[in-house]
Amino acid sequence: MRRTSWAVLVAVAVMACPRFDHVIHSSEDGGPVGGGGEGGGTGGGITDPVKLTVIVDQLDVDAGTGVVTVTPTGDVCSATCVFTVQRGSTLTLSATIGTSATLTAWGGACSGFTQSCTLTISSASTVTAGVRSYNHVIVTKGSYLAGDLGDGDGGVGVADALCQQEAATSGLSGTFVPWLSTSKQDVRDRFPPGVRGWVLDDGTTIVPFIDELSSDWVYSARFSARVVATASDEFGRYVGPSCNDWSSKSSSDQYRSGFGLLGIPGWSNAENGGCGTPCALQTCDTPTWVYCFEANHAAPFPPKSAPRGSPLSFITKDAFPSGHGRVAFDAACKAEALDAGLPGTFLAEVDTSAVHTVLPAFPGTTWFRPDGVPAIETTVPPYTTTYSLAEPQVTADHRMVVRAGVLPWPASADLIIDDTLLWRGGCVDLLSTQSTSEARFGRADNVDYGNLSGTCDQKARILCVQVP
Repeated sequence: MRRTSWAVLVAVAVMACPRFDHVIHSSEDGGPVGGGGEGGGTGGGITDPVKLTVIVDQLDVDAGTGVVTVTPTGDVCSATCVFTVQRGSTLTLSATIGTSATLTAWGGACSGFTQSCTLTISSASTVTAGVRSYNHVIVTKGSYLAGDLGDGDGGVGVADALCQQEAATSGLSGTFVPWLSTSKQDVRDRFPPGVRGWVLDDGTTIVPFIDELSSDWVYSARFSARVVATASDEFGRYVGPSCNDWSSKSSSDQYRSGFGLLGIPGWSNAENGGCGTPCALQTCDTPTWVYCFEANHAAPFPPKSAPRGSPLSFITKDAFPSGHGRVAFDAACKAEALDAGLPGTFLAEVDTSAVHTVLPAFPGTTWFRPDGVPAIETTVPPYTTTYSLAEPQVTADHRMVVRAGVLPWPASADLIIDDTLLWRGGCVDLLSTQSTSEARFGRADNVDYGNLSGTCDQKARILCVQVP
């Protein structure tokens, strides 16, 4: 979906209020509209009028203007609306936002980040709906010689122009920064302070902050390109070679590349994805693609939640020892879910001889993290397989667990800095605490969880899944 008109629709519906003819009348920016607008009469049927002001704050929104449509009158405004309503009426304000923008928060008489707000009008009230645009991430549709991306002076001016050109072809405007480092400048230093909030062209969220572009934070997004020139690690720091700062087309020179898949280790440096140094290095006479990051907006991602009725999964805030069996692990999951206000039954996703893992028992199901990211899915019979869709590193209260040193930039969220081991089984049905007994672990910051061996005198967190 292209960025053409990111309108905000705030629909005001009357619920459970007395019957009268014109419940709401409005004015645009304070001007009168009909008998019930600002400066007009009270309108038919309104016996005890009060004013409700709705402000659509659209700072930083791109093309198009937001509109406010009022039901049942059908009044429309684009910036500030003043409604005359019956005192004691219950109203619902619902926001609909384009895929490249977000409702950052309600303000005034409403609060929170959800798409709707219900309130009872007892006195004159003001409600603000804040709207901000996201930045886009694209990968070039065309491929280019790596040695043609530089400007010959240690910069990437040619790549800048290519990103702008390809963004315009996709119907996108604004400034785009190619994800290319040079020996003279790390790409992360090219982003203006405060820029935040990246999405794909279809609105899929990628990452909220540029300093969270490590593989532990970015939401998975697959591109068609297989080799993307970067000369950067996942944090935007220079890791050569770079075809002599993107000016050499010699087959004897090389550049460092990443996989065309955001959200996995190796998206920026393929060497970190397990394929080794030879896989990450490409010769400068071969075609490559480029990541292009928009750098115009400051749109924080509002807290998300899973679709209504979808089962959840999370990892425990605390690490637990073996020694008390699966029952103790189930109890830990239930306790942390209860503390976070999550309804339903949660069980530990561990394997014992008496009770196997929970997920395969529910084929064709998708589990979501508490922050709304799809985390795990199972296929339908006859081949019931479990696939991990995102790192399961979110706790029941939306905190993230990361290993020390993973985020060298200042963290911008509530983090738990600790080991990321997760229990999977072993330890004689999780009853042994002996260093001579074998334990099986995964990792919370690995999209495939991993399959690690350890000893039963260790502690680890638990992956908890809700029973559908």
